[in-house]
Amino acid sequence: MIWPIIFFFYFWQYHRDKVDELRTAMANEMEMQIRANQQLAAYRKRDLLHQFFRLFIEREEIVQGIQLYKYSLKKNSKEIVVRVEHVNGHVHEGVQLNSLEQIYYYLDKQLYKDFIAAKARLDKSNKIDPLIYFVMKHQSRFTGINPNQQISEYEATQFSVLQLAVDLIEEWFSEQYGHPIGLLIGLPQETWIKLNEAKRTGILRAILLQKGYYRFSHAGDGEKKGRLYLASHIFLWELNHVFLITMDPDVLEEETAHEELDKLQNRFKMGLYKFLSVEYNEEKDAEEGDLPEQAK
Repeated sequence: MIWPIIFFFYFWQYHRDKVDELRTAMANEMEMQIRANQQLAAYRKRDLLHQFFRLFIEREEIVQGIQLYKYSLKKNSKEIVVRVEHVNGHVHEGVQLNSLEQIYYYLDKQLYKDFIAAKARLDKSNKIDPLIYFVMKHQSRFTGINPNQQISEYEATQFSVLQLAVDLIEEWFSEQYGHPIGLLIGLPQETWIKLNEAKRTGILRAILLQKGYYRFSHAGDGEKKGRLYLASHIFLWELNHVFLITMDPDVLEEETAHEELDKLQNRFKMGLYKFLSVEYNEEKDAEEGDLPEQAK
């Protein structure tokens, strides 16, 4: 009587092992399929981006190249860390352009929080006083810099926030009173130049700006001297991105240059959303402008 029981036990054990092996094989195959689908989806995204960039550059005669970056903001005890990573890009034939593959920006937390709070008042209530107070409060940290000594990337990064505030103040007065003003920070010209050139911060300023676009030029020598850049925030695939458009600087000679650049960045955003089958909604895009406040 015991032999049938032993036989049944071994048969059951054998069957159970085979079932486990089959389940493991199916799980491995499913995991491989998921990875293959993810790789295919990632490849499809890159291909779509590249297609749109190429078409946009061909259509817009002043555009020489486009680069797309994704970014994240994280906080630690004293700093806000901004990580920027290159995603995709395309350059018109014959144009030399070096893209940043990855870059980190380290911002003093209090400086960052003060700027975000002041800019929020400007965005929501058109109040310029908080940004003016911000500049007055933080400009002293740069007055002691010796232009004859090497300026660090950290100093240049902090200064880029102050410079962005100054740019916003100047733009506000220009819009309110119809003529531009030059706001002095109280630094020697040589110090101001070195602080602006010690680190490439145009992308960071566009990230902090969120709404609209940030325009800057290449101040170095060679073919890239004077080249014009337009950088702006965009939200894709549930992630923060910033795009960088390289342009012919002659566009600034037009009387309506500001309006034309604004139309250009809107055509880019709307065209990219449409091309990627993402619904374009200006109200939602405005809400995304508050994202950096999460890093407080």
